[in-house]
Amino acid sequence: MSGGVASFHVYAPDLIEPMMIGDVIAPVLRIVTIRGKPDKIIEEQFLSAQYHRVLVKEINQIPAGAATPVPYSMVINVDPSGSPGSHWVAVYCEQQNRVEYYDSTGIWPPLSPFIQNFLKSFAHIQFHQLPLQAPYSHSSLLRYLMPIGKEIGTAIGRQGLESGNRVLSNVLEDRDLKESLVSEGKTGLKNLLEKAANNINAQKGQGFDFKRYTKRNDAQEGGAIVPPKNVSVVRSYFREVLPLVTITQESPYLFRLYSDNLWTDLSRIYLFLDLSIEKPDVDGNWVSITAADAQVVGNTEIYDSGNLYPYKVYITNTLSFPMNVKKSFLASTGHYATRTHDSVGDEGFKARCKIFEGGKRAQFLSRLDFDLGNQELYLLNNLDLLFTIYKARDSFIMQTLKANDTTRYRVKVHDVKLYAKMIDVQSSLNLSIYKTLEKQPATYAVRKTEIKSCFISEGRFEIDYNVFSATIPRRMTIALVANGAFNGNYALSPFNFKPFDIRDVAVYAGGMIYPIVPYKLDFAKDIYVRPFVDMYEALGMANSERSFDITKEQFKSGWTFFVIPLTSTLDDSTGYELLRSGTTSIRATFNSAIPEGGVEMIVLGEFDQMIMIDYNRHIVSDSKLS
Repeated sequence: MSGGVASFHVYAPDLIEPMMIGDVIAPVLRIVTIRGKPDKIIEEQFLSAQYHRVLVKEINQIPAGAATPVPYSMVINVDPSGSPGSHWVAVYCEQQNRVEYYDSTGIWPPLSPFIQNFLKSFAHIQFHQLPLQAPYSHSSLLRYLMPIGKEIGTAIGRQGLESGNRVLSNVLEDRDLKESLVSEGKTGLKNLLEKAANNINAQKGQGFDFKRYTKRNDAQEGGAIVPPKNVSVVRSYFREVLPLVTITQESPYLFRLYSDNLWTDLSRIYLFLDLSIEKPDVDGNWVSITAADAQVVGNTEIYDSGNLYPYKVYITNTLSFPMNVKKSFLASTGHYATRTHDSVGDEGFKARCKIFEGGKRAQFLSRLDFDLGNQELYLLNNLDLLFTIYKARDSFIMQTLKANDTTRYRVKVHDVKLYAKMIDVQSSLNLSIYKTLEKQPATYAVRKTEIKSCFISEGRFEIDYNVFSATIPRRMTIALVANGAFNGNYALSPFNFKPFDIRDVAVYAGGMIYPIVPYKLDFAKDIYVRPFVDMYEALGMANSERSFDITKEQFKSGWTFFVIPLTSTLDDSTGYELLRSGTTSIRATFNSAIPEGGVEMIVLGEFDQMIMIDYNRHIVSDSKLS
């Protein structure tokens, strides 16, 4: 190597006990040997574990430094604020009393007392102003010294195969490795801050981080910053998928994404529908509705892919999006916010009626809401995907509020198709991922959901329902709806979740009761503030500017959701919970008897799940994580 540098030492002061290195004692983590040509970025993987006796029991960050074993060069992060990578300095000792000093901020004299004392030992100091770095554009020194792809056999990169923040595997213990740092003597030190950021991504990159997999020019003349470039994805596009069978008014509709070399963004699978509303004429033939009919007929939900799927989508969207999203973007799905259920004067009902006014055909585009599509990782290529879409009953998805209207309406499906986002990856990156999959499967962390219903017959004052019998969920959402609306009734909204004079609801799981203190509700007397606040608390929106815009008055009148967290912290954390097995049951009591026709209890449970796909595309689902 130029400058005579053949190795450098990685130090962790105040973290590990010092050891004997040559004729000195120092807290050395590792000795890194340099192999390669000058002006090249050098990579090496360290797969074997190292064990050191630590000095502290708990740390917030790992302090690290690097130095060559001989007085040729040294690179140090000296930011006094502790912000990683915002201030780097480098020194090169050409002679015993002469030093060349490089500072990433271009500040002289140095801010660090340590550097000032160090430079005082030299008779001649040459200062090089290198204002090259933007704040937080580089990592801590330890992350530089760790090679690209460290322990890559254990995962497909830290950020994994991602678009935006799509994480394919999060098992590496360090943060993203965006650049590599090598001390190469005088030439290497001079070019260190200038060339490392530009060269490393062109050679290796950082795992398989698509949108963040960039070539950086973090320092241009005058401090200008060039935006990052995407160099790992060849192209992306939405593929149109037609049904496998002829479109009829009878479901299911089958769609198949055939295996090829493209990756699939499951969070961008859209269902396209071209619909109209029809009614039978005097001869029994189906004809388009007239303008008069459109004033009293409106669609509530326009598609279904399972028995309780409309409730899953409605609960998820209602408890996730603020009103500005519900009034704007969700209109593409046929959603217009209702303020008063089962009211002909409701603005949302009128807006849905207007869509089909005069027998018009309407088009809708809605993202499919399924568990694997609710995480942001790309699905591996060479996998077949089969989607089966079921249509709900017409009496469920339509509503007419005209008195004594006995007309039997139907939703006619003119066209149905899927749009799926596909990603074409660089061939070299695909090859690297294939090699990784030979050692370790791709893992997908999924929030699994199960939705169930329980019929409560009329006249009852209490109900005990064993809803889950294996793994205890991390959160449950409970709502009550009239049985007639649940089974489909043109005059009733299936999403009118009323309290039905409930007095208390509790979840029994793992020998514990949630909540511990009974509610003691009386909606007729406006005694229901606790479950209203608990709903916002369980969804992480209490005491913040975030909201799904359900008011206290609405909570009583059609939006009564009991959201009960079962995690150890009662918070919706992103990490996994410890495995807990057992029966999960619900006990509800009522101040007055269940009304005529009965009530359906809708229960949405959320669980931790891990899905693994190996090199041969074998899929393993494990819901029992510990």
